[in-house]
Amino acid sequence: MSARDRTEGSTILQAALAGIPAVLVEVGGQGRWSQAEADVLSDGHGRWFPEVHVGASVAKCTRLGRLEDAFGDTVEEILAPVAGVLTYGLGSLAAALGDLLASIAAPVARAITWNVGGAVPPRRCRGGRMSADPPGSPVLRASDADRDRVIDVLRAAVADGRLDPAEFDERLDAALAARTIDALVPLTADLIAAAGSGGALALPLATTPGGPAVELLTINEKHGSVRRDGRWRLPHRLALRTAWCDVMLDLTSAVRSGPELIIEMRVRGGDVELVLAPGMVVDANELSVRHTRMAISRDAGDDTPETLCVRLVGRMKHGRIDTRWLAPRR
Repeated sequence: MSARDRTEGSTILQAALAGIPAVLVEVGGQGRWSQAEADVLSDGHGRWFPEVHVGASVAKCTRLGRLEDAFGDTVEEILAPVAGVLTYGLGSLAAALGDLLASIAAPVARAITWNVGGAVPPRRCRGGRMSADPPGSPVLRASDADRDRVIDVLRAAVADGRLDPAEFDERLDAALAARTIDALVPLTADLIAAAGSGGALALPLATTPGGPAVELLTINEKHGSVRRDGRWRLPHRLALRTAWCDVMLDLTSAVRSGPELIIEMRVRGGDVELVLAPGMVVDANELSVRHTRMAISRDAGDDTPETLCVRLVGRMKHGRIDTRWLAPRR
């Protein structure tokens, strides 16, 4: 039996046992919420302090609450894995490993048609009314990784003189505003050479290493070492759970999954080194440290436009964390 099963309907049950009339009122979402929910489980033991009430709308990575140990230190910050509405929240103070802390239902796009006069509307096939014209090729939507790949090409072009600053700014604005692949192609058509030619730089496709990005990548290690480098796909969130371990994360050639990478740290002992490329910036305002040496710079110190924000959250004790910038390997 899950934590939710133990708590659902407890008020109604106790009222019935005591002989007190009770009415259960359920507020529905009129079909606007998906049945699939994102469950948030506890990664450890502690006291649970929720910060968002049930029924509230939350954005992705909104802080739902925190777990504290017996000394009042925050051992884990709980962030929303998806955007949606909080449909369940743990009501007890104590939380154990694996307990369900919260559930979030994501909205679904669905039109609601009111039936007036009892008439039943005609049933339509999936996809709606077909056009008399033959269907054309579907327009492919651009992802954040696609936009980042184009911006990388533009940065390389302005660095070696193929674009002047005014052209770079114009194309950068167009890349950031692009919603389809067709809108991105013209921005680099005169910059990317065909395969095997000796012309302009041709960057690898963002989709080559391993398909779509995962939402959360967790690294667990004790008394060892962790190294990630080369062309690996960044997740949306990276959870670092290490103890007395040396960690090196090289992002210079990594494929980006969006404009922001959140690194949730729960680190005790050891060194953490971030190797970054020009254009990446670091935000450590939400990182709590104790007995830790920090050597973090916000950026590379040049005028490279920002392409990725690395946000550090969580806590680190008895260790060292530093950053350094390198140009991506060709």
